[in-house]
Amino acid sequence: MNPLRLILSLFLIVGAMQVQSDDTVTLNGRILANGHQAHSVWIGVFELPMRPEAEAWSWTQLDSTEFTLNVPDAKEIQLVALRKDSLPVVQRIHPGSADARIELEFKEGLTLEGNVLSTDGIPVADIWLILYRPDLPNVQIPRYVKPSWKSEADGRFKIGGLVANESYEIEIALRYSANETFSVKISENNPVHELRLSDAYFVRGRVIDLDQDLVQGSTVSFEPVPETRDFFSSDQFGPDAWSPTTTTDDKGEFGIGPFERGKKIWLIARHTEHGPSNVLQVDSGEHRAELVLKGMVRVFGSVVDASTGEPIDEFTLFAIRADGSQKYSFDDSKGEISSLVEPKTVGLVVDSPEYSVHFGMNISMESVDEYDMGVIALNRARQLTGLVYDSASREPLAGAAVSHFDNRLIENVETHWLNFIPSYLSETTHSTTNEVGEFLLTRVAGDSTQLTVTAAGYLTQVHQIDGGTTEFDVALVKKSTSARIRGRIESNLGEPIAGDVEFVGANERHSVGVQSDGLFDHAVSPDKYEVYAETNQGRSDTLEVDVAEDEVQEITLVVDSKGHLIGAVDGLWDGETVYVSIYSKTDEVHLGSLSELGNGKFEVVGVGLGELRISAWSNRGRTQQNSIEVNTDTQEAFVELNFRGTSRIFGSLSFPGGSIRSGHLNAVPKLQGKTGGSGAINVDGTYEITGLDDGEYTVHVYQFKRLSLELEDRGFGGGGTVPVGRFDAFVRGDTELDLALPKQFKSE
Repeated sequence: MNPLRLILSLFLIVGAMQVQSDDTVTLNGRILANGHQAHSVWIGVFELPMRPEAEAWSWTQLDSTEFTLNVPDAKEIQLVALRKDSLPVVQRIHPGSADARIELEFKEGLTLEGNVLSTDGIPVADIWLILYRPDLPNVQIPRYVKPSWKSEADGRFKIGGLVANESYEIEIALRYSANETFSVKISENNPVHELRLSDAYFVRGRVIDLDQDLVQGSTVSFEPVPETRDFFSSDQFGPDAWSPTTTTDDKGEFGIGPFERGKKIWLIARHTEHGPSNVLQVDSGEHRAELVLKGMVRVFGSVVDASTGEPIDEFTLFAIRADGSQKYSFDDSKGEISSLVEPKTVGLVVDSPEYSVHFGMNISMESVDEYDMGVIALNRARQLTGLVYDSASREPLAGAAVSHFDNRLIENVETHWLNFIPSYLSETTHSTTNEVGEFLLTRVAGDSTQLTVTAAGYLTQVHQIDGGTTEFDVALVKKSTSARIRGRIESNLGEPIAGDVEFVGANERHSVGVQSDGLFDHAVSPDKYEVYAETNQGRSDTLEVDVAEDEVQEITLVVDSKGHLIGAVDGLWDGETVYVSIYSKTDEVHLGSLSELGNGKFEVVGVGLGELRISAWSNRGRTQQNSIEVNTDTQEAFVELNFRGTSRIFGSLSFPGGSIRSGHLNAVPKLQGKTGGSGAINVDGTYEITGLDDGEYTVHVYQFKRLSLELEDRGFGGGGTVPVGRFDAFVRGDTELDLALPKQFKSE
């Protein structure tokens, strides 16, 4: 966890963090203090004698002047009391004395003043400073107990409760750079200190509109570029998440940071009237970044009832982007849409109560000032109610899950919408039966829809519900576990083999691990199953097993361990490993795999006879495909995976709709045995794919598309890789290839 967040969360603890036992007594006491009465007090209880770096028996946080404290029933203990902006109090107590009432008096001490500056001399605001107290040398103080102070907007800070001529360590907890610790000696003549960070730089710049005018009040946010994302704390950034922000001042200028020198970040600015800016990649320490706001797009259209053609007055429009969304509510609108949305909008959702939702997908607004949605005709939805009960006893079933979904919504839909649409509809597509087995589904499509009903211990049922139906009861059938399939996996020589047995039925699928004795015994529902075994000596043939209720079927799965594959991997880079999968070429059955192979030989037993397809890919994005045949006489085959290629493709990509930040290219060789590779698309549209062989390639270009939506009670998104271009290339040495993507692309 981020140390700053840890401090903040633990400072809110009201209860005591202490260990209690039966051998305790209760002390009563009060706090005497000058100055800031609002500061809480932490009291540590130490048993004597104290050793160096002693740990407390307990730490307790007090928020009132009167308190009670549980302490060990010892002859003598020591209390250490800490209070922000006060000198610590150290006091020995005799818990068993008759007057076991204590007073802890705090004094202010000296105050250290100063300011925190970045390496490039810019004040660092809202940064926590944590004090380590050398005047308590024998006491271990937990981090959550240590007092901390926050710098002001101009980077200034004040730390009280210090002793003259004492050296203190002050840790500065930075958000986007490594924490730094300063040693400061305070005296009455030198209370002011400047703490300048050694490796923490700001990015500074300005935001302008298309007319080159400076724009105040713009929100500027940043995101680490992929190659430096690991530097940032994982709890600060999710995938493609825009992060902490700043706002341009009255001159349209901003500063964001500080970051370590050389760290690359992406910047974007947004303004409610002037729209978003371009995405700009900068290095920490750059002071002339300029973000240009692109303006907004006017969206217009109309929303009507599909059956009557009458305008729908009340509806909501969501403008969906990769990094967020905008919501526009329309009441008494007479069915008219008129909104300003960001040009980065890629989807428009129209949602009206009592109607089915309209999803406008794959929208491009990057190069237009207006976008016509046309006439959106919404179909009136319906409610569907019913009862779920046991088919034999006719008793109602509570807790059954009932869901509906119109699969036509996701037919021919790209992957980034495939999860988004069900997520958006999730609150209206699911219901759970109550204590009397009743369910209620709202906003069900007016025409045919698919209903799925599940309950623990019962077979799942799927029903197609006709249009107009508003009531539908479901009788679930109990699963039977009295049917069993048991047997053994063995080699063609009769030896037992360990592995996995797969049971594939019409309504369910199971996988069972088998130990070295080869035996398995698995309970199933009555059904027809395809059963086969996968082992490190190959895969068995598939047996069809039809098992009835209360029946036990015994089978033997024979693995023919003929076929010995010997391979060699060569040419991998330092730190590069490969994953190898082996398939039969005729029916594409998976025969085995090996992971994290380095340069050297490998062997796989039991691949069978005949032609094999070998697929290898590395942790550096390089691939190879090969086909070989296992000789029927020797029952052996040899394959070489040679990754010694040193050629590369590089160049730039141009896009009709602007640059692609999240995307990659795959270079697929046209000849087997050649090395393929992949590379990311940089923010400036350049790319590089290294480690290739000379020869002919097909270069596939993919864009990662993401959708994000925030509602009052939840947020969700979708994402997926979409092909956007395909090109032929001949590689020889360093090959430069500039690619212009088409406006529209259909993958095969």
